[in-house]
Amino acid sequence: MFSAKSQLKSKISLFILPFVLIMLIIGAGCSKEVKDPNTLLNTAVSLANEGNKWKESLEYAKEALDLDPNSSNAQVMYALALVGNDKGDQALKQLRIIVKDYPDNFLAQLSLGKILFDKKDYEGAYDNLTNAYKMQPDNIDVLILFSQCSAKLQAKNTDKLFLKLAKQKGFEDNPEIYNELGTYYANTRDISKAAQNLSKAYKLAPDNPVIVSNLGVFCDRFLNKPKKAKFFYRKFLILTTDEGGYSQLREEIINRLQSFSKT
Repeated sequence: MFSAKSQLKSKISLFILPFVLIMLIIGAGCSKEVKDPNTLLNTAVSLANEGNKWKESLEYAKEALDLDPNSSNAQVMYALALVGNDKGDQALKQLRIIVKDYPDNFLAQLSLGKILFDKKDYEGAYDNLTNAYKMQPDNIDVLILFSQCSAKLQAKNTDKLFLKLAKQKGFEDNPEIYNELGTYYANTRDISKAAQNLSKAYKLAPDNPVIVSNLGVFCDRFLNKPKKAKFFYRKFLILTTDEGGYSQLREEIINRLQSFSKT
């Protein structure tokens, strides 16, 4: 048996790192032969944005930081390069220092919030993301991450953040936003709004396994409508026949379907 709260799934793709790195670019890049910290930093950013050159990016960021240890941009870039090289714990320590020394550094607040969010320290992430949001309330990367973090904590500003996100260009008909809203409203027992948003998510993406399973759980545990629940559960099983990533949820749903026949 599984609980509704644990099975209502949240899923919006995060795409923070490539976007925020662009903000660090200061001037036109040259070669490493020029020992200028801004040029080195710019090169580190360019390498990081290529996605698979984090090792080289870390080298340039380190050299830029050595040349200008008081540069908050160099410090942040170095921390982000550490993350790209799977040194998250070291980056976390670095970013905590930066945020303490430079509390108005937007990128440091956002980056620290993302690392803490990835570590499932949602309360810690919430504080830094709140700071980042206050500085740049229309930044799409902040809005995405802050919305999700708020939802994890069931904070009162969750629906306002997601509704604001839904008005942004490219997100107007994003089914995952309405899935998030439906999940939030269900878990805070606003059943009417939960039904509205989960239904809208389903209309926009009727073959999304997460949304389909959520509707099954919602009809089952919140609406007490077993017939509709079974429809969505069975559809979820059909949609995920060849997808191993849903094996645990499939097993739980199969067990739930079997339990219906015993009642």
